[in-house]
Amino acid sequence: MTYDERNNGVIALLDPATQIKTRHLIDRCELVGLDFLIVSGFRFKNQQDALWEIGRIRPGNIVTYVRGGDSKHNYGVAIDFVPVVHRIAMGHLDDAKSSNVRAVLEWAATSEFRKIAAIAVDIGFEYLFPEWDKGHLEYTQGLSLSDLKDGKRPDERKAIREWKKDLTDQLEIAVRAYESPVVTARRKQSLLNFIKMLERKIVRIK
Repeated sequence: MTYDERNNGVIALLDPATQIKTRHLIDRCELVGLDFLIVSGFRFKNQQDALWEIGRIRPGNIVTYVRGGDSKHNYGVAIDFVPVVHRIAMGHLDDAKSSNVRAVLEWAATSEFRKIAAIAVDIGFEYLFPEWDKGHLEYTQGLSLSDLKDGKRPDERKAIREWKKDLTDQLEIAVRAYESPVVTARRKQSLLNFIKMLERKIVRIK
Protein backbone atom coordinates (compact mmCIF):
# COMPACT_ATOMS: atom_id res chain seq x y z
CA MET A 1 0.00 0.00 0.00
CA THR A 2 1.24 3.48 -0.83
CA TYR A 3 0.13 5.40 2.24
CA ASP A 4 1.00 2.88 4.97
CA GLU A 5 2.28 5.45 7.47
CA ARG A 6 -0.72 7.75 7.11
CA ASN A 7 -3.16 4.83 7.16
CA ASN A 8 -1.52 3.38 10.26
CA GLY A 9 -1.93 6.69 12.08
CA VAL A 10 -5.68 6.73 11.39
CA ILE A 11 -6.14 3.04 12.15
CA ALA A 12 -4.44 3.40 15.55
CA LEU A 13 -7.26 5.65 16.78
CA LEU A 14 -10.12 3.38 15.70
CA ASP A 15 -12.12 1.02 17.90
CA PRO A 16 -10.01 -2.17 18.37
CA ALA A 17 -12.35 -4.42 16.33
CA THR A 18 -12.52 -1.83 13.55
CA GLN A 19 -8.72 -1.59 13.55
CA ILE A 20 -8.55 -5.32 12.90
CA LYS A 21 -11.23 -5.23 10.24
CA THR A 22 -9.54 -2.32 8.46
CA ARG A 23 -6.24 -4.21 8.34
CA HIS A 24 -8.21 -7.20 7.03
CA LEU A 25 -9.53 -4.95 4.25
CA ILE A 26 -6.04 -3.73 3.41
CA ASP A 27 -4.86 -7.35 3.16
CA ARG A 28 -7.68 -8.31 0.82
CA CYS A 29 -7.18 -5.26 -1.38
CA GLU A 30 -3.43 -5.89 -1.64
CA LEU A 31 -4.12 -9.40 -2.94
CA VAL A 32 -5.96 -7.99 -5.96
CA GLY A 33 -3.79 -4.92 -6.49
CA LEU A 34 -6.13 -2.30 -5.02
CA ASP A 35 -4.80 0.56 -2.92
CA PHE A 36 -6.50 3.27 -0.88
CA LEU A 37 -5.86 6.10 1.55
CA ILE A 38 -7.95 6.36 4.72
CA VAL A 39 -8.81 10.05 4.88
CA SER A 40 -10.86 9.95 8.07
CA GLY A 41 -11.45 7.61 11.00
CA PHE A 42 -12.19 8.51 14.62
CA ARG A 43 -13.48 12.04 15.22
CA PHE A 44 -14.10 13.90 18.45
CA LYS A 45 -17.61 15.33 18.82
CA ASN A 46 -16.36 18.89 18.41
CA GLN A 47 -14.66 17.88 15.15
CA GLN A 48 -17.94 16.43 13.90
CA ASP A 49 -19.77 19.62 14.89
CA ALA A 50 -17.21 21.70 13.00
CA LEU A 51 -17.86 19.62 9.87
CA TRP A 52 -21.63 19.99 10.34
CA GLU A 53 -21.27 23.77 10.43
CA ILE A 54 -19.74 23.83 6.92
CA GLY A 55 -22.46 24.87 4.50
CA ARG A 56 -24.67 26.05 7.33
CA ILE A 57 -22.91 28.40 9.74
CA ARG A 58 -19.60 28.52 7.88
CA PRO A 59 -19.02 28.90 4.12
CA GLY A 60 -18.71 25.88 1.87
CA ASN A 61 -20.74 22.94 0.64
CA ILE A 62 -22.47 20.68 3.15
CA VAL A 63 -20.21 17.74 4.00
CA THR A 64 -22.23 15.93 6.70
CA TYR A 65 -25.81 15.67 7.89
CA VAL A 66 -25.10 14.62 11.47
CA ARG A 67 -23.87 16.53 14.48
CA GLY A 68 -21.29 15.44 17.03
CA GLY A 69 -22.33 12.28 18.86
CA ASP A 70 -24.56 11.07 16.02
CA SER A 71 -21.79 9.94 13.67
CA LYS A 72 -20.29 6.46 13.73
CA HIS A 73 -16.93 8.22 13.36
CA ASN A 74 -17.34 9.52 16.94
CA TYR A 75 -17.16 5.91 18.17
CA GLY A 76 -14.24 4.79 16.01
CA VAL A 77 -16.26 2.30 13.95
CA ALA A 78 -16.25 4.16 10.61
CA ILE A 79 -13.65 5.07 8.02
CA ASP A 80 -13.66 7.23 4.89
CA PHE A 81 -11.33 6.19 2.07
CA VAL A 82 -10.27 7.29 -1.39
CA PRO A 83 -8.80 4.91 -3.99
CA VAL A 84 -5.16 5.28 -4.99
CA VAL A 85 -4.36 4.58 -8.63
CA HIS A 86 -0.77 4.08 -9.73
CA ARG A 87 0.05 5.80 -13.00
CA ILE A 88 3.25 5.63 -15.02
CA ALA A 89 4.55 8.96 -16.28
CA MET A 90 4.64 9.41 -20.05
CA GLY A 91 7.90 8.27 -21.59
CA HIS A 92 8.34 5.49 -19.05
CA LEU A 93 5.51 3.15 -20.07
CA ASP A 94 7.76 0.09 -19.98
CA ASP A 95 9.15 0.80 -16.54
CA ALA A 96 6.35 0.08 -14.06
CA LYS A 97 8.84 -0.14 -11.19
CA SER A 98 10.56 3.14 -11.88
CA SER A 99 10.40 6.28 -9.80
CA ASN A 100 8.11 7.68 -12.48
CA VAL A 101 5.17 5.70 -11.12
CA ARG A 102 2.88 8.23 -9.42
CA ALA A 103 0.24 7.48 -6.81
CA VAL A 104 -2.88 9.46 -7.64
CA LEU A 105 -5.84 9.93 -5.31
CA GLU A 106 -8.85 9.18 -7.51
CA TRP A 107 -11.79 10.99 -5.90
CA ALA A 108 -13.87 10.55 -9.05
CA ALA A 109 -13.01 6.90 -9.74
CA THR A 110 -16.45 5.44 -9.08
CA SER A 111 -15.48 1.97 -10.29
CA GLU A 112 -12.52 1.86 -7.91
CA PHE A 113 -14.69 2.92 -4.99
CA ARG A 114 -17.10 0.11 -5.88
CA LYS A 115 -14.37 -2.51 -6.13
CA ILE A 116 -12.97 -1.65 -2.70
CA ALA A 117 -16.45 -1.34 -1.19
CA ALA A 118 -17.44 -4.76 -2.58
CA ILE A 119 -14.47 -6.36 -0.83
CA ALA A 120 -15.27 -4.44 2.34
CA VAL A 121 -18.87 -5.69 2.37
CA ASP A 122 -17.70 -9.23 1.68
CA ILE A 123 -15.57 -9.22 4.85
CA GLY A 124 -18.16 -7.59 7.12
CA PHE A 125 -18.18 -3.83 6.62
CA GLU A 126 -21.41 -1.94 5.97
CA TYR A 127 -21.57 0.29 2.88
CA LEU A 128 -24.63 2.41 3.54
CA PHE A 129 -24.38 5.54 1.42
CA PRO A 130 -22.86 4.68 -2.00
CA GLU A 131 -24.68 7.48 -3.79
CA TRP A 132 -23.60 10.46 -1.68
CA ASP A 133 -20.83 9.16 0.61
CA LYS A 134 -19.16 6.54 -1.57
CA GLY A 135 -15.98 6.30 0.52
CA HIS A 136 -17.74 5.71 3.85
CA LEU A 137 -17.55 2.28 5.55
CA GLU A 138 -18.76 1.14 8.96
CA TYR A 139 -17.93 -1.92 11.03
CA THR A 140 -20.56 -2.27 13.76
CA GLN A 141 -21.41 -5.99 13.75
CA GLY A 142 -25.06 -4.88 13.76
CA LEU A 143 -24.80 -2.44 16.67
CA SER A 144 -27.04 0.62 16.41
CA LEU A 145 -26.09 4.20 17.16
CA SER A 146 -27.97 3.85 20.47
CA ASP A 147 -25.87 0.78 21.31
CA LEU A 148 -22.69 2.70 20.61
CA LYS A 149 -23.86 5.60 22.75
CA ASP A 150 -24.50 3.09 25.55
CA GLY A 151 -20.88 1.98 25.36
CA LYS A 152 -21.27 -1.22 23.33
CA ARG A 153 -18.61 -1.98 20.74
CA PRO A 154 -17.95 -4.65 18.08
CA ASP A 155 -16.36 -7.90 19.29
CA GLU A 156 -12.61 -7.79 18.69
CA ARG A 157 -12.27 -11.58 18.85
CA LYS A 158 -14.91 -12.02 16.14
CA ALA A 159 -12.99 -9.65 13.86
CA ILE A 160 -9.80 -11.65 14.42
CA ARG A 161 -11.57 -14.95 13.69
CA GLU A 162 -13.02 -13.56 10.46
CA TRP A 163 -9.63 -12.31 9.29
CA LYS A 164 -7.88 -15.61 10.02
CA LYS A 165 -10.65 -17.67 8.41
CA ASP A 166 -10.59 -15.55 5.27
CA LEU A 167 -6.83 -15.94 4.86
CA THR A 168 -6.97 -19.65 5.74
CA ASP A 169 -9.67 -20.25 3.12
CA GLN A 170 -7.55 -18.51 0.50
CA LEU A 171 -4.53 -20.54 1.58
CA GLU A 172 -6.43 -23.82 1.16
CA ILE A 173 -7.51 -22.83 -2.35
CA ALA A 174 -3.95 -21.85 -3.28
CA VAL A 175 -2.53 -25.14 -1.92
CA ARG A 176 -5.07 -27.17 -3.91
CA ALA A 177 -4.15 -25.24 -7.05
CA TYR A 178 -0.44 -25.76 -6.36
CA GLU A 179 -0.96 -29.52 -6.02
CA SER A 180 -2.92 -29.79 -9.26
CA PRO A 181 -1.11 -31.95 -11.87
CA VAL A 182 -2.05 -29.58 -14.70
CA VAL A 183 -0.37 -26.50 -13.23
CA THR A 184 2.75 -25.36 -15.09
CA ALA A 185 6.12 -24.98 -13.34
CA ARG A 186 5.98 -21.21 -13.73
CA ARG A 187 2.50 -21.09 -12.23
CA LYS A 188 3.63 -23.36 -9.38
CA GLN A 189 6.35 -20.91 -8.43
CA SER A 190 3.88 -18.04 -8.46
CA LEU A 191 1.47 -20.04 -6.30
CA LEU A 192 4.26 -21.01 -3.92
CA ASN A 193 5.15 -17.35 -3.40
CA PHE A 194 1.48 -16.58 -2.82
CA ILE A 195 1.16 -19.42 -0.31
CA LYS A 196 4.20 -18.24 1.64
CA MET A 197 2.82 -14.70 1.75
CA LEU A 198 -0.52 -15.94 3.09
CA GLU A 199 1.24 -18.07 5.71
CA ARG A 200 3.21 -15.02 6.89
CA LYS A 201 0.01 -12.99 7.12
CA ILE A 202 -1.78 -15.68 9.14
CA VAL A 203 1.09 -16.02 11.61
CA ARG A 204 1.15 -12.24 12.06
CA ILE A 205 -2.46 -12.06 13.27
CA LYS A 206 -2.61 -12.09 17.07
